[in-house]
Parts: sequence; structure tokens; C-alpha cells
Amino acid sequence: MELKLNTNKELSLNMTIGNTEKYNGWSNWHTWDAYNHITSYEGSWMRASECRSVNRLKNEFGPWIKLQENEIDVNEINWEELFEAI
Repeated sequence: MELKLNTNKELSLNMTIGNTEKYNGWSNWHTWDAYNHITSYEGSWMRASECRSVNRLKNEFGPWIKLQENEIDVNEINWEELFEAI
């Protein structure tokens, strides 16, 4: 278990279980940050909430997330977890 201050000066708790690193209650950092990007804008959040399947969410937002200036690896996003959260 690791407690650290991230670059946004937010406190986070990371737990490593096997090869999976949890981040702030999410399966990993990429999923957590993708959720933050999608839900930070009303338009993207509304569009995401209209997606009726995991594949639709991934197809709609995977390319959009790649275009954002961030370090998110879309291949590391847990799309099922993201879909359930939205």
C-alpha cells in the first residue's frame, strides 16, 4: 500500500495486488483519468451517458482520449469499469 501526493497535489492511495495497481478506488490510473476527462465536460459526459454498450463507449471516446494532451494509454483503460461508472 502506498500513499502519495500526485502532480495535481491530490492525495491518492495506491494498492498493488499481483500485477494490478489500484488507483483511488479504480482498477488503474488510466481508467481513473479517462473518467475525469470524460466527466469534466458536460457535453462529453452527456454523450458518454448515451452510450448503451462498452464497445460503443470505447469506439466513441478511445480516439477522443488519444487526442487529449495526457498520458492515458487507451489500451490500459478498463472500459467495462468506466461504462458502469458513467
